[in-house]
Amino acid sequence: MLAVLRYGSGLPLNRIEKLQAGMGIPLPASTGWDGIEKLADGIYPVYTELIKQAAQGDVIHNDDTTMKVQELIAENLSDTKKTCQTGIFTTGMLSIIYDQHVSLFCKVLVMKRKTATTRKLQITT
Repeated sequence: MLAVLRYGSGLPLNRIEKLQAGMGIPLPASTGWDGIEKLADGIYPVYTELIKQAAQGDVIHNDDTTMKVQELIAENLSDTKKTCQTGIFTTGMLSIIYDQHVSLFCKVLVMKRKTATTRKLQITT
């Protein structure tokens, strides 16, 4: 259920911790993360196979969506060295293979002036 709340509904683990506490079941965010990580380790082979299958698709669609992260906006405003983020993106891909859809959602990419190329290569390779 933790993984569904975290990744299906987008609830941060600290909010899940408060939700659990409100129901009288103490569950620290760190404990929740440990459980999700164990689950993810078990299904990692499925994830890598989905990537292999998606790469063989007849048609591949991608979407790079910009987004605002309040914490990073505040960091940019207080940045005196001008190394602030120049873009924050999340990428989703849909591959169609044998009339089946394979959806992959990639990491959030935070681009900075001096490291944009390096970070972009890390995500795309």
